[in-house]
Amino acid sequence: MSTQQKKDAHEVTLDEALNLAQGHHQAGNLIIADRTYRDILKAVPDHYPTVHYLSLLLYQRGNVKEALDFSKKSVTTAPEDIGCWINHGVILAANDRKEEAVAAFDEA
Repeated sequence: MSTQQKKDAHEVTLDEALNLAQGHHQAGNLIIADRTYRDILKAVPDHYPTVHYLSLLLYQRGNVKEALDFSKKSVTTAPEDIGCWINHGVILAANDRKEEAVAAFDEA
Protein backbone atom coordinates (compact mmCIF):
# COMPACT_ATOMS: atom_id res chain seq x y z
CA MET A 1 0.00 0.00 0.00
CA SER A 2 1.41 3.41 -0.96
CA THR A 3 1.76 6.31 1.47
CA GLN A 4 -1.13 8.10 -0.28
CA GLN A 5 -3.38 5.05 0.03
CA LYS A 6 -2.57 4.78 3.75
CA LYS A 7 -3.39 8.47 4.21
CA ASP A 8 -6.67 8.14 2.30
CA ALA A 9 -7.65 5.11 4.39
CA HIS A 10 -7.68 7.33 7.51
CA GLU A 11 -9.65 10.22 6.05
CA VAL A 12 -13.35 10.50 6.82
CA THR A 13 -16.09 12.61 5.31
CA LEU A 14 -17.66 15.49 7.21
CA ASP A 15 -20.80 13.43 7.81
CA GLU A 16 -18.76 10.48 9.08
CA ALA A 17 -16.82 12.73 11.46
CA LEU A 18 -20.02 14.31 12.77
CA ASN A 19 -21.63 10.88 13.24
CA LEU A 20 -18.52 9.72 15.11
CA ALA A 21 -18.59 12.79 17.38
CA GLN A 22 -22.32 12.39 18.03
CA GLY A 23 -21.85 8.72 18.85
CA HIS A 24 -19.23 9.56 21.45
CA HIS A 25 -21.41 12.39 22.76
CA GLN A 26 -24.44 10.11 23.15
CA ALA A 27 -22.31 7.40 24.77
CA GLY A 28 -21.02 9.87 27.35
CA ASN A 29 -17.48 9.98 25.96
CA LEU A 30 -17.52 13.76 26.25
CA ILE A 31 -13.79 14.40 26.00
CA ILE A 32 -13.50 12.44 22.76
CA ALA A 33 -16.67 14.04 21.40
CA ASP A 34 -15.34 17.50 22.29
CA ARG A 35 -12.06 16.83 20.47
CA THR A 36 -13.86 15.45 17.43
CA TYR A 37 -16.26 18.41 17.23
CA ARG A 38 -13.30 20.78 17.47
CA ASP A 39 -11.40 18.87 14.77
CA ILE A 40 -14.42 19.26 12.49
CA LEU A 41 -14.54 22.99 13.20
CA LYS A 42 -10.85 23.32 12.30
CA ALA A 43 -11.74 22.05 8.83
CA VAL A 44 -15.16 23.76 8.52
CA PRO A 45 -15.34 26.64 11.05
CA ASP A 46 -19.02 27.54 10.53
CA HIS A 47 -20.45 24.03 10.28
CA TYR A 48 -23.80 24.61 11.96
CA PRO A 49 -24.58 21.18 13.40
CA THR A 50 -21.10 20.89 14.89
CA VAL A 51 -21.23 24.38 16.43
CA HIS A 52 -24.63 23.57 17.90
CA TYR A 53 -23.64 20.18 19.32
CA LEU A 54 -20.40 21.54 20.75
CA SER A 55 -22.34 24.27 22.58
CA LEU A 56 -24.56 21.58 24.12
CA LEU A 57 -21.59 19.43 25.09
CA LEU A 58 -19.81 22.36 26.73
CA TYR A 59 -22.98 23.18 28.68
CA GLN A 60 -23.22 19.54 29.79
CA ARG A 61 -19.62 19.67 30.98
CA GLY A 62 -20.32 22.82 33.02
CA ASN A 63 -18.37 25.18 30.77
CA VAL A 64 -21.27 27.62 30.40
CA LYS A 65 -19.14 30.58 29.35
CA GLU A 66 -17.59 28.80 26.37
CA ALA A 67 -20.95 27.14 25.64
CA LEU A 68 -22.40 30.62 25.29
CA ASP A 69 -19.81 31.56 22.66
CA PHE A 70 -20.76 28.57 20.56
CA SER A 71 -24.51 28.98 21.10
CA LYS A 72 -24.24 32.60 19.90
CA LYS A 73 -22.48 31.35 16.79
CA SER A 74 -25.14 28.69 16.41
CA VAL A 75 -28.06 31.13 16.35
CA THR A 76 -26.15 33.38 13.98
CA THR A 77 -25.43 30.50 11.63
CA ALA A 78 -28.94 28.97 11.69
CA PRO A 79 -31.39 31.61 12.94
CA GLU A 80 -34.36 29.60 11.63
CA ASP A 81 -33.66 26.64 13.96
CA ILE A 82 -36.05 26.82 16.92
CA GLY A 83 -34.13 24.26 18.99
CA CYS A 84 -31.01 26.31 18.58
CA TRP A 85 -32.75 29.37 20.07
CA ILE A 86 -34.14 27.34 22.97
CA ASN A 87 -30.70 25.95 23.79
CA HIS A 88 -29.22 29.44 23.49
CA GLY A 89 -31.83 30.68 25.98
CA VAL A 90 -30.97 27.92 28.45
CA ILE A 91 -27.27 28.71 28.19
CA LEU A 92 -27.93 32.45 28.57
CA ALA A 93 -29.95 31.75 31.72
CA ALA A 94 -27.11 29.61 33.07
CA ASN A 95 -24.85 32.66 32.58
CA ASP A 96 -27.27 34.86 34.62
CA ARG A 97 -28.40 36.71 31.51
CA LYS A 98 -32.10 36.27 32.17
CA GLU A 99 -33.49 39.09 29.99
CA GLU A 100 -31.47 37.88 27.00
CA ALA A 101 -32.64 34.34 27.75
CA VAL A 102 -36.27 35.44 27.62
CA ALA A 103 -35.58 37.20 24.30
CA ALA A 104 -34.04 33.98 22.92
CA PHE A 105 -37.08 31.98 24.05
CA ASP A 106 -39.33 34.57 22.41
CA GLU A 107 -37.30 34.23 19.20
CA ALA A 108 -37.89 30.49 19.30
